[in-house]
Amino acid sequence: MTIANTGSSRTVGEVELNEAIQVMASSSVLDACKAMAERNGECVLVVDTSGAYGARPEVLSRPEILGILTVKDVVNRVMAKGKDPAYTKVSDVMTKPVHSVDVSTTLYKVAYLINQNDFRQIPVVDKYAIKGIVTSRIINMAIIKDIVEEIKLVVTIFR
Repeated sequence: MTIANTGSSRTVGEVELNEAIQVMASSSVLDACKAMAERNGECVLVVDTSGAYGARPEVLSRPEILGILTVKDVVNRVMAKGKDPAYTKVSDVMTKPVHSVDVSTTLYKVAYLINQNDFRQIPVVDKYAIKGIVTSRIINMAIIKDIVEEIKLVVTIFR
């Protein structure tokens, strides 16, 4: 599910995003964790580029996001349950469905989605690619920066 922009403030496409680390559904949790560790990530997107899960490969404009595997998922659904991460597929423990946002979505709308749904990160996409991952920290810092800039502008106007 992709949420599009309806507001007029700065968009998520204008902020620096975290890398969208991608793995296939058949990957092991151990391999996904190695990918996260190598790239200092907190999650991996579970993707399909073949069309095996519904979309025809010739019409795919970007990989289909099947799920997301977070550090929290690994702790709660693998380690705490005594599963072996080397033999557990990411598709068996990933969170799905994944909510994503379009690059044109306002920062305030993304902040609302994060807070309403208790998300820590959301994939950012456009028609052609997965652009990255936006976190609650990135959104909060960007909004704070915008507010500070607006305050500075108001102060200069009333001097």
